[in-house]
Amino acid sequence: MNKIVYLFAIGICAVHAQMPNFELFNKSQGPVTLTISCGHIEFTTYPVAPQEKLRESDNIDPTKEITITIDDAYIKQQLIFKIKPRSQKQATTYVTWNPFKAPFLYPQTGPYYGVLQKTESGLPLKNNLKRSDIIRMK
Repeated sequence: MNKIVYLFAIGICAVHAQMPNFELFNKSQGPVTLTISCGHIEFTTYPVAPQEKLRESDNIDPTKEITITIDDAYIKQQLIFKIKPRSQKQATTYVTWNPFKAPFLYPQTGPYYGVLQKTESGLPLKNNLKRSDIIRMK
């Protein structure tokens, strides 16, 4: 019995260790290229195809300001957004990019208008950012 509980606990820890704290869902009709910086660290540019998601966890610290630069090939624009730092280390930044809605970048709500409290990927929305945490810079 103790072995079963121990293996179950290891499985839970492994799942939590791999839980991303950043996800962008691209709902544009074309690919987007993201450049993300957190604090004073800028990392690689990420291409994201239409209707695809980018997940990141190693380089994003939600207690620091996050800057997201989005180059959208379909609308031929580059936009810059800042995400305000949040006090909780377990805070998440799950956002949707849709240049056909206002605002273009907004917190994910998940299927059924957020009733399930999970993203379409199944990530929990409990600690997700609020719309007021996103500031459009350009």
